[in-house]
Amino acid sequence: MNIMGHLQQLGRSLMLPTIVLPGAAVFLSLSALPWDALGLPGMQSHLHMAGEALFTFLPYLFAFGVAMGMTSNAGAAGLAALAGMFIYTGIINASHYELEPTVFTGVIIGVVTSIFNERFKSIKFPEYIQFFGGPRFVPLAVSFFSAILAIVMVRLAPSVHEGLMVLGDIVSSGGGFGVFLFGFVLRITVVFGLHHLVSHVFWFQVGGYQQS
Repeated sequence: MNIMGHLQQLGRSLMLPTIVLPGAAVFLSLSALPWDALGLPGMQSHLHMAGEALFTFLPYLFAFGVAMGMTSNAGAAGLAALAGMFIYTGIINASHYELEPTVFTGVIIGVVTSIFNERFKSIKFPEYIQFFGGPRFVPLAVSFFSAILAIVMVRLAPSVHEGLMVLGDIVSSGGGFGVFLFGFVLRITVVFGLHHLVSHVFWFQVGGYQQS
């Protein structure tokens, strides 16, 4: 398959996890109804949480959906993508920086899972470890990739933080251009889950404030 064919397959794969978004919209819309007046005081919070949960776990859904779509519904690939997301999230949550998994992260892990599945689904090992051969090797390979990706992101966080501190000084003295630069950097870092570093720097560390 050529590059254009792979991109078209990726586009179709991205449509799979997006089918949950209307469900999230419906739950959030229903949560706005006057349930207290209908005698169901807890229904509003339940429906709101149902909608928010889909957005919270959207990166996992994209990792699973992309992996399944790119591999013609290979179960081992879907499982590997979810395992990779769990490992990635666990490592970055244990760091001292406010990182978070994003849809972009899920897409990366889903695509890498599909590549690993295509490369390793027929791999053979010696008889005594053949249990880990074939499709069973894909989750193991993706787990190692996700761990390395998370460690790299955690290691990059201090450098990114220092760079954002310098950028904050530039933006604070940049007037209108500084506002544009802040918005541009914030949008760019959202896809990498680093936007909390940007917002915290500009909200709490640039300029002065009085504590009440």
